[in-house]
Amino acid sequence: MSVKKHLHNLRRKLPLSKLEMIFYTILVLVGIVSGIVIAQITITFHELSDIKPLESYSTYAVPTKVYDVNGKLIAEFYREKREIISYQDMPQSLIQAIVAIEDNKFFEHRGFNLFAMIRGALIDPLLGKRARGGSTLTQQLAKRLYTSGERNVFRKLVELWYALQIEKKYSKEEILEMYFNQIYLGHGCYGIEAAAQFYFGKHAKELSLAESAMLAGMAQSPEGYSLLLHPERAKKRHKQVLDAMVSLKYITQTQAEEVYDDFWNNLNVYVKAESVIVQRSGSSYAPYFVEYIRQMLEERFGKEQLYTAGYSVYTTLDLDKQLTAEKYVKAAVSNEQVIYDAYNRSMRRILQENYADIVDALGIYLGIPQVYVGFSKVQNTLDEALRDYEDALYLVSYGVGMEKVNLFLRERLNPNRIKTARKDQVEGALISINPSTGYIEAMVGGKDFSSFNQFNRAVQARRQMGSLFKPVYYAVAIEKKLITPASVFDDAPKVFQDGAGNPWIPRNYEGTFRGEIRVRTALQYSVNLVAIQIWQKLMQTVGYEATASMIAGLLGTTVDDVKKNVMPSLAFALGVGIFTPFQVAQAFATIVNNGEWVKPLAIRQVKDRYGRVVADFEMERDLNKTNRQQILSEGAAYIMQDMLSTVLYRGTGARAASAAGFNYPAGGKTGTTPNWKDAWFAGFTKNLSTVVWVGFDDYRKALGRHRAAAVVAAPIWMNYMRDVSQKNPPPGFSQPGDVVRVGVCAESGLLPTVYCPDVVEEIFLRSTVPSRTCDKHTTDSYERQRQEIEILTNNVDYQFDFDQPQDNWKLDSSEGPVNLDLGL
Repeated sequence: MSVKKHLHNLRRKLPLSKLEMIFYTILVLVGIVSGIVIAQITITFHELSDIKPLESYSTYAVPTKVYDVNGKLIAEFYREKREIISYQDMPQSLIQAIVAIEDNKFFEHRGFNLFAMIRGALIDPLLGKRARGGSTLTQQLAKRLYTSGERNVFRKLVELWYALQIEKKYSKEEILEMYFNQIYLGHGCYGIEAAAQFYFGKHAKELSLAESAMLAGMAQSPEGYSLLLHPERAKKRHKQVLDAMVSLKYITQTQAEEVYDDFWNNLNVYVKAESVIVQRSGSSYAPYFVEYIRQMLEERFGKEQLYTAGYSVYTTLDLDKQLTAEKYVKAAVSNEQVIYDAYNRSMRRILQENYADIVDALGIYLGIPQVYVGFSKVQNTLDEALRDYEDALYLVSYGVGMEKVNLFLRERLNPNRIKTARKDQVEGALISINPSTGYIEAMVGGKDFSSFNQFNRAVQARRQMGSLFKPVYYAVAIEKKLITPASVFDDAPKVFQDGAGNPWIPRNYEGTFRGEIRVRTALQYSVNLVAIQIWQKLMQTVGYEATASMIAGLLGTTVDDVKKNVMPSLAFALGVGIFTPFQVAQAFATIVNNGEWVKPLAIRQVKDRYGRVVADFEMERDLNKTNRQQILSEGAAYIMQDMLSTVLYRGTGARAASAAGFNYPAGGKTGTTPNWKDAWFAGFTKNLSTVVWVGFDDYRKALGRHRAAAVVAAPIWMNYMRDVSQKNPPPGFSQPGDVVRVGVCAESGLLPTVYCPDVVEEIFLRSTVPSRTCDKHTTDSYERQRQEIEILTNNVDYQFDFDQPQDNWKLDSSEGPVNLDLGL
């Protein structure tokens, strides 16, 4: 009988029991699973690479830091808020605290603690406690560096393998240094240095025993034991750490009790310090400028590098000037908001008191619910009452469980409602550029920077310039020698033809006319009629294309951009075109920089974490010759400097300059758009070109009657420029060789005769000095005037009463008193 047959018969005679069948089935399954596990382990360890050099920190995510022109830190960009610290700078109490609570055998084991692993995985669950991994500090470091943190046996094996490799290569001190620079301690803080600064406002090396114990306790669960989020849990954990240090004899029981009581009795000090740091870290200084350069850096280096590479970014911003600018813009804009709200309330009250009931009655009579305003009156009253108390109500309602009130208040704080409310918010912007270097030294993009208010009005808001546009094309007209400061134009009612051939009768801001006046005086008082005639002369003589090209050069933009916003139509002489404060600042910077336009710069250099220059923005700009262009001759630029100085000190800026006590060599111009929608002031010293704008984001809204630039924007400019000029007083304007000073008749603008009653000194390009003498005050005109007086006084006995003012001088005749105007 064959063996096979024998076994078959034997199996028939001895059938397997059910228990045996289960056993063999389990044995087969265990074999299969074991094979899979062994295969997986083999594959996993085969794929593991050698540990990378960790001591260089090149793989660590480090924040990018942004500095102002004087080296002051103004902002940081990061995903992981980390500051690198060396082992030598770590206090002994910090090392002892982390060892005591996380790995009390750290200085004895070689990467893992077998007993701790068995206790955490087997003993603790049997005792009803939560299962733990029992990881050493070295294993925790390996977990952060080499695993994704998932909870399974394979991750523990990988973690263990790398922990052994780390222990082979590095000393215990080096491992602790890497651990403390990698550890996450909540609220975006990576590393012990960042956490120390965030929670306690100090460097890690300055941490006290109590503070060290507090941070060490957070290592296990940063958010769960957060001092800010869960103070009661943090308090219990803090005591556990101190007790652990006592058990290892690092400190005495008395010490532990003393530092514990002292820390928690003075907790309010720490919380106060923390709130200041959070505010600084969250908003940073110069938030609009910081966001402006962040976009540039992200485009250059990419988002990942920007937030993790640890760059040092050296900008052109002057933090002192920036803070001064923010102070004056915020104060002035807030004041305008108060004025606007008060005006609106008074108008609303007048309408409701006089017309609301009538409208209600009509709505009811006609059956049109939309025109009922009765409820609206109640709603407005409630809104006004809630506006000042909604924050307090919000907190109190939660405390007493008033859920309906909670819902109502949450709806008032709804983002969409806030965005809608912002339409009635007065806004402002300021930008300062150094004319010779192009450095952007201050940038205020709005009243405040928030998730609902990130629109940077300094560089993004395109608004009508109003009269602020006049110096731009006056400069072109002077450069092209079409006008001089002494050219005379007639400021009188005129009828012009608009683009469609329809009659257009413009007027001046005050509604008055001055007759024949010189260009300097016309700019001084922002006379519209003269400006229109100069624009017309430009279009007829220089042409639209050439004029647009020069305007583009002054504003630092393209000809196409100018053509989109400025047409040859005469109405555009009054500043209908829309441009940004940034562009206007470039035009005024070009004028004061002797006609040379310099491309503005926000970032000077970027260095990597080792101090090597990775991008030199300033050098790149200067190597491109198109980034510096001579738009105006030095002579034409100087004439504009001088005329705009007259505007500032004797024209539309005079009152604001006097009120602020601003008295440095400077020039400037106001700009107010129709119905007081936009208020501008732009001006310069040799050190700075600064532009201020105030208005609404909604271009249809107006600031209010008579809220003109001279009373809204000019005071901001004067106060800001006064303060920033005190540290570095600007020099005066230097007259170039192609400019001469010549006396002219104040009325005709021509060379004076001996008969001209008023001669003024004026400046000219050498080739534009008048060649004709005054034709208003000549021998003939003088003789005609003498003859008129003789005829009037012939054969009449007269006597002047010189004790009376000149206006009251009269001569007596038989026909009664006769008024006499001697032209004195």
